[in-house]
Amino acid sequence: MALSKRTTLISLSVIALVTSLLAVPACNYFFSIVLNHAALSSTVITAFPVLMLCASLMVCFLFIYRLYKRPKTFKRMAKLYLIINIVLTSIGLITSLLTGVVTYGSFLKPYPFPGYAIIFLIVHLIFLAGYVFGLVFLKKVNDDEEVFKSDWKHVLKTIGWFLFIGLVFNRCGFFLLSPTYIVWRTFDVTFIFYLFMLMIVLVGVYKVLVDFEVINCRKAKIITSSVMIGVIAALFVVIAIIGSKYTVFISAVSPAMPLERLASMPLELPIHLAASLAVLIILLVQAIKKKEVKE
Repeated sequence: MALSKRTTLISLSVIALVTSLLAVPACNYFFSIVLNHAALSSTVITAFPVLMLCASLMVCFLFIYRLYKRPKTFKRMAKLYLIINIVLTSIGLITSLLTGVVTYGSFLKPYPFPGYAIIFLIVHLIFLAGYVFGLVFLKKVNDDEEVFKSDWKHVLKTIGWFLFIGLVFNRCGFFLLSPTYIVWRTFDVTFIFYLFMLMIVLVGVYKVLVDFEVINCRKAKIITSSVMIGVIAALFVVIAIIGSKYTVFISAVSPAMPLERLASMPLELPIHLAASLAVLIILLVQAIKKKEVKE
């Protein structure tokens, strides 16, 4: 089953936008609950309905991404990703039930927002039905023309890219919703942080454009990767300097760094830096080696 490049990119863009917006409440709910140790035992499940929906959509994103690259392995790949999504959606469905019945005692309580439990119960039910139907329908699909052999390296690579996709969606969501929490009186100091978030999103976009050969010029890839590496590293250094001198900077950007609030130490920004640079270095090395292979 082959998808056109245009259809694939549009589908990926829609999934990315929706998941990015969902990633903001998902992360905030989860880390807020973990921070609230006193209520941990009774409220920890409330974060899972939205978290599982995000995870399921990310799996869909990765499936469509790889389907474009390996269209002749559709049936086996679709079966694997459908089973994963059935598990994730089942967890989301169960935790939605528990949120309404156990945690709040009602599906209509205004926590974390009005109708949260019932909305995600219905959404997960619809998604679960769709995934199960897809799995049943898949039995009628012809066997794959090619067999893709997966090994431990492929599994580790998949996990790594899945985590990177999650990071990009997380930063994209917090960037898009930044006008709702930006402290405008300190924006002259904190704008560099939002630029850093945007750069992480651009790394993800650049990775997609390279993989789909929208950007296919070797020189352009080398220059783009090199420039982005320099910009991200420079922004990180500036943020580190400003953050160490102005406490107002940390408090102003803390809504966009829930993990930082939990750890009470610089942790999130170094992770973002390392992940972004790792992807860019991989793309840079691939671009450099491309000519060597031809020669």
